[in-house]
Amino acid sequence: MKGARGKAESSSAGEGLSLEAALQRLEEIAVRLETGSLDLETSLALYREARDLHAACVARLAAAEHDLQILMADGSLQAEGSLGEPGRE
Repeated sequence: MKGARGKAESSSAGEGLSLEAALQRLEEIAVRLETGSLDLETSLALYREARDLHAACVARLAAAEHDLQILMADGSLQAEGSLGEPGRE
């Protein structure tokens, strides 16, 4: 049953997927939900999976944003632990 697949994936949605793969899966889920032809159980399972995928994507993007906030004036990226240490980039 298609609904069972959604339930099994929702507990670990986003884990082990690249950001691009998670976004692609979110688009697939949106397309399926927009058809309006799914039963309630399947729709809820897909919604839960999408919610978990969204949270995983937001967390990955926040981590990437944090890394980029350490961008140096010359465009190089400085490691967080090396702030204030002369000669390290």
